[in-house]
Amino acid sequence: MEDEKERFNVGFYSQLLSAPLALAKTMSNHSSKDSILSSFEGFRFRKSMAIKLTAFICVWLIVINSLILFRRPASTFYKELHLPLLTGSKSSDSEQSSGYSHNTWNGYSVKPIAYVFPQFHAIPENDNIWGLNWTEWDNVQRATHNTFGLETIRPHPSIGYYDGLEFTTRRRQGQYLRDSGFYGVAFHHYWFGGRPVMDGIISQMLIDGEPNIPFMLSWANEPWTSRWDGRDSSETFIAQDYGTLEDWRKHFDWLLPFFRSPQYIRSDGRLQFAVYKPSHVGKHAGPMYAAWRQWAIDEGLGGLDIIETKWGTDKWSDIPPDAVNQFMPHAGGTDQSKYPLERRLTKVFHRGSMVCWDTTPRHGTEAKTEPTCHPTTWMYSMIDLLRAIKADPNPLGNENFLFVNALNEWGEGNALEPSAQFGDRYGKAMKQALEISDKEHLWRHEYLAERAQTNKEIGELQNTTKADVCVIIHAHKWHKRDQIHNIEIMVRSLQKQNNPNWRAIIYESDRSDFVSDFVLNTFDSRISFFDLPRDLKNEERKPESGYAGFDRVMSEVSTFDPICGNSTYFLWAQASDSYHPTAFDAIVNGTRPADIYSLKIQSKHTIEHVTKGVQGDDEEATPEVKASKFMPYHQRCTRFINNEDKFCLTSIPDFGRFEFSATMFNTEKFLKTGLSFSPIDLPYTFAKNLTKSGWTFVTLKESSACHVMGLEAYSSCATSGNFWFDSPKLDEVRCYRASDFGNIIGKDIKKNDYMYYREHGQCMRYTRGEYLNKVADVTGTKKEKPKDEGGTHVVFVTVVVPPPKATKAAKAAGR
Repeated sequence: MEDEKERFNVGFYSQLLSAPLALAKTMSNHSSKDSILSSFEGFRFRKSMAIKLTAFICVWLIVINSLILFRRPASTFYKELHLPLLTGSKSSDSEQSSGYSHNTWNGYSVKPIAYVFPQFHAIPENDNIWGLNWTEWDNVQRATHNTFGLETIRPHPSIGYYDGLEFTTRRRQGQYLRDSGFYGVAFHHYWFGGRPVMDGIISQMLIDGEPNIPFMLSWANEPWTSRWDGRDSSETFIAQDYGTLEDWRKHFDWLLPFFRSPQYIRSDGRLQFAVYKPSHVGKHAGPMYAAWRQWAIDEGLGGLDIIETKWGTDKWSDIPPDAVNQFMPHAGGTDQSKYPLERRLTKVFHRGSMVCWDTTPRHGTEAKTEPTCHPTTWMYSMIDLLRAIKADPNPLGNENFLFVNALNEWGEGNALEPSAQFGDRYGKAMKQALEISDKEHLWRHEYLAERAQTNKEIGELQNTTKADVCVIIHAHKWHKRDQIHNIEIMVRSLQKQNNPNWRAIIYESDRSDFVSDFVLNTFDSRISFFDLPRDLKNEERKPESGYAGFDRVMSEVSTFDPICGNSTYFLWAQASDSYHPTAFDAIVNGTRPADIYSLKIQSKHTIEHVTKGVQGDDEEATPEVKASKFMPYHQRCTRFINNEDKFCLTSIPDFGRFEFSATMFNTEKFLKTGLSFSPIDLPYTFAKNLTKSGWTFVTLKESSACHVMGLEAYSSCATSGNFWFDSPKLDEVRCYRASDFGNIIGKDIKKNDYMYYREHGQCMRYTRGEYLNKVADVTGTKKEKPKDEGGTHVVFVTVVVPPPKATKAAKAAGR
């Protein structure tokens, strides 16, 4: 097929090139026959024809060049010339036309790559095992619901149960991925016993060029066993034997037409080839990979990198790989919010994500399902993943690929393609995540340059002896990087302040000892670490405490950090808080509106305060009265939709309204008065006593942005890749990771309204019947589940996957 394609191309372009020569010959013959012309007229004619011929040839060459460029994308020349490395160029023409979002800077880029499962077309092996024209669509169509009562993910009617070989299908997939911001695709490639299996789609792609998008191959090198469809994995359909040098060469030669394609993905001029299960290659890995790398050079391909796919327990100690990539969920589980936390394993490390996970079509009631998948939460987890890539990129000259599993793993409920449940929202989520990251995130090198410049400017300010605001930050092990509300979010919010004249002192109230290293890596001269004496560090101390540590910092602030000690205002914040860029705008050059200045905050306390009166919290009321005042079920979660500002309140000295993190105190007056926090019982009484003793208290009168997102704020949770659980039990109301929720609240799947979550995302609630039971628990009323809850019910459907019709032939239905 490759030879036929090349013969066609050579013939076509030869005809194009020969056209001007043929025209010139015709014109020459015509002029020679025109003997009746005088010598002068003949000269004038020949001159005129020569000019016309020259112009024609020039135009023709431009046309040919244009056709060649279209035939061979400009990105190929871009890579061969190493222009990103030499010029720091942000894009290539082909990438712009494809809609790929670059996220580039000075030679660095993030290039999202989607895995493609090429099974959705009939092949002889499946015909022999499962029946004529069997594909995995049979499994997808058979399963209707999973054990959470949710419909299994199915293709949207606009794409249907397509044939992956069809030209229109592959063209649509390429266009969809380009429109969604993807750079390329990774096709799962299958090779057993010296021959390819299920290679129809990628072979056809070489002929007609669809999907028209850069591609690479990922060798799915596991043996095919009955584990794939949920049965005992002891039965092997096709064994994986790696053979000897001759077998490696046969495999390499078969791959050569793909490697020679101008669309094949490279990094620094080298071909990129992934191996799905590196541990299975075993002792063959070293010599086989070395042979392939050498042959790639011998064939004039510029070299080859083997990208070894990480599984949960994989380690590399003997032979360091060329590169490692994360294939989710094998590398990091199904909790997408944890993917950015994965540590770099090798010099070249490509991060990964997945869309969703529900193997019901393959495994029936034994399936593994993640019920909290949603395009919105996925988008925010992708934003954080993009930030993590830029904060720790691969060395210059090596790409930063982002491997997303998958375009079309419909048998695993894991598909970027438009679905009946979500439409094209996953594609749009990816595009939006890339756009947000382009605007919001700096590459590490940009960040270091910005920090150096900011540190210099701060040092040159005339008012260097006096900060406008000093932030005393209480950190705890609950604020480490692997936590939902972590200190990185807090510090990044400070660095985005419109008013840069702030200082921050961070202290740690437990013995986790992570803050000093964190402060060192902020590279910000405005931030310092105060190391408390060991006797003030208590491992059991709650994160919202830390009064003793605060008092110790303030007692030494004038000598530890004179600029902070001489600030106009200070505020005491938890490392879980974050600040809007306008938070410090009113405090400029020593402006002092009052002794105490309040900001607007959304926190768990303000949410509880707004809920007061419909929460049955009147201690003197009877249980029945309490229950009648409880928030109606239909308001759970829905109360936040387009109504988040309602829960943002100005901090005032009142119960449920006062928040230290949203209250600025006159630093000079506070230190002269000798005040401390340690005796505080209720924070709002402390502030109220200050106002009674003559401290002036000013609150904002104009409407403005919510200045502070406090601990457990709904809005910050909703944009974190996690979700809020809106329970009638206050001790359960907070932000959850998917894995934490499953372990703490979600064990009994009949209790939670997963269908509401699938529809809206970002917020979970109990089912109506379970909600009424919880209200009864809180108020002391009788539990009585209604006959008709009037809401969504969790439905259990047993999905039976039949055994294969035969086991003699090779199975070709998955990894």
